[in-house]
Amino acid sequence: MAKSINIPEDYTVDNTNNLGTMTLVSGDNYNGTNITISDVKNKIGATTYDLGSLAVTSLVNKWAYFQSSVWDTENSDYMNGVYIRKPNPNGYDLGAFIGYNHNANPPVYWYTEPPSSIEIEIFKYFSLSCKLARGEGHPISNAGMESKDNIDFEYQMNNGAKSHIYRSLLSGVGLPTTFSLSENITSSGTLHLRPYYYEQEPDMSDKLQLAMIEDGARDIAVSIVNPKFSGSLAGPSTGMFGESFNFLYSITRTDASGQNLYFRLRAFSGAAVNNTKLLGTTGYLSFSGNQTREGSASLYISSTQGGQDVFVSVFLECSNSTSFSTRYTIANTSIIMSGAGGGV
Repeated sequence: MAKSINIPEDYTVDNTNNLGTMTLVSGDNYNGTNITISDVKNKIGATTYDLGSLAVTSLVNKWAYFQSSVWDTENSDYMNGVYIRKPNPNGYDLGAFIGYNHNANPPVYWYTEPPSSIEIEIFKYFSLSCKLARGEGHPISNAGMESKDNIDFEYQMNNGAKSHIYRSLLSGVGLPTTFSLSENITSSGTLHLRPYYYEQEPDMSDKLQLAMIEDGARDIAVSIVNPKFSGSLAGPSTGMFGESFNFLYSITRTDASGQNLYFRLRAFSGAAVNNTKLLGTTGYLSFSGNQTREGSASLYISSTQGGQDVFVSVFLECSNSTSFSTRYTIANTSIIMSGAGGGV
């Protein structure tokens, strides 16, 4: 049989995978020919030759745009990702199967699956690039998808605030659209991902504008772990005010991470100590995976109050930025200072 067909926007005609033969007339208009009941039966793996049964059997991929059933808008629960088809009220039509793609994907689907779990070092931002792609059928009507159709990509850590990334699915059918997120996640838990479909910029106070993608929700188990490195700090445990003494430091990145980390050596002292000078470090030194940094630092401390022991702590710190807003102490040591002091 022959039939005139208008294909959805960006739909790719593939006569190898599509039932029948689709021949371009002009624009998005095709002639569809060469389809039989046997073609439909064999493609979906049915045992019957009855068109009425073939049209509504669950063996038919409900996401395929070309088929002889339609969405049941009354019984589908789009907000919870429940999509149901029903017989076409205009009757069964063999020609409706011309172009049927048994491998059709949902209206929006994961082009690549996100990981089920991920580890984050305590001073790294959580970052993830997700790829979603567009199927050939509209999720809440019997029309084809269009390039103006959009996705609300929702993510939520544990039971915290929900965040959203709105993106137009500008890519054609079957081509990925990337959603990138970066969050400062500081505790372990579960990151919930949920893609929604919408036709225009949604009013987030009215969720009825949206349709959840069936089987679209994903959970990622997030574990916050200590940085993968080791470090040491060697130096005296006692000292005299007004005299310099040296410390040796060593730090090794113990995994192959390509992200540079930074470390610095710092000294802290009590109220009775001033003019604490830690010399020998050249600013913020960075290191990448499987790299060791070693060096020395000279500490000089004077006191306004002589004859008093003061604990002075020297720390090796590590961060992923030179601001050290988040830091992890690799190693530390305390020094008991004594002596006449000086009033410098």
